[in-house]
Formats: sequence, structure tokens, C-alpha cells
Amino acid sequence: SLPPLAPFNTVVHDVTVENGKYLIDGVLLETLDLEEGKTYRFDQSDSSNATHSLKFSEAVDGAEYTDEVLTFGTPGSANAFTQITIPYKSPDLHIICENHAGMGLALTTSTPFAGKLISNEGDDWQVELEYVKLFEDDKGSYFGELIYDTTAYPNAVFTPYYGDDDQWRVDGTSIYLKDG
Repeated sequence: SLPPLAPFNTVVHDVTVENGKYLIDGVLLETLDLEEGKTYRFDQSDSSNATHSLKFSEAVDGAEYTDEVLTFGTPGSANAFTQITIPYKSPDLHIICENHAGMGLALTTSTPFAGKLISNEGDDWQVELEYVKLFEDDKGSYFGELIYDTTAYPNAVFTPYYGDDDQWRVDGTSIYLKDG
């Protein structure tokens, strides 16, 4: 059967196995940075991937992480891949082998902020809002992160200004579009 089409923003990495380690695009990496909001396809077509099914975990060789993960084919055969879409506020993950410990590498995530709004600039109570691009008006979508002087205001609490009719939900310093 044909592999599923990749989403528009998919980044493809070729995976090979050498000396009991995954190589990403031919390079042995300790870490790989993934940008939140993008999809990553790890192509396991190379025959060196046979018996080395690539999985994700929140810990080194830990329990499998399956949120937004898609697999296709048999590792080591044509068109085989494991794909993950990294949501905003994603935990840092690890690439692991389903069958063999110690093969993987750490994945870090970064947020591609689109811009910054600044309130009370220059005052000691200045608050910044770093925001991301929203492609759809998805209820519950991550919108941005509040940044402020946590030393001066260690117990700061942020609440919507207009009350229940606001379109926003504040969770700690993270802002989301309101559900419902």
C-alpha cells in the first residue's frame, strides 16, 4: 500500500543504524531540536533499520510516547517511517528502539514565537507576551507565553481582564484560546 501523505510542514530525516546507534541524516547526534507546530517524519527505509523500530519516549528507554505519532511499514523496507507532530508545550522526548536499549538520542523542543507584545515597558512590573501564529481558530489552541520578572514577583497570578466573556484561558504563564 502507499504511504500516507505528509502534512504540508513536514520535515523528513533519513534514519540509518550503525554500531547499535540511530544516525539521523548520516550523523550520530546526542540531541536533535524539533520545532513545536511542525511534523517530523523519520524515514526507516534503509535496510540497516531492520529489527530497530523507532519509537518515542519521555525517558531514555522508557515507556512509549504515542501522542500524535504515526507509523507506516516495516523498518528496513521501502517507505517505512515513524512520524510525530510536535504540539505547542510538548514535553522533551527521546528517540528509542522498541527492541534494543541505548540506541536513541534526546529530542528537545523549541517554540517558534512569531512576535512579542510588551506592557508597561521599562517599569519593574513589565510583562511581555510572546505569541505564536495560529493557523485556525481552534478552541483550546496554545497562543503564547507571559514573561515577567519572576524574582521580583514570585507569586504573580495572571487572570483575564474582562472575566468569563474573554476568548482566552490563562494557565500559569501560558495562554490558550478558550474552550467552548
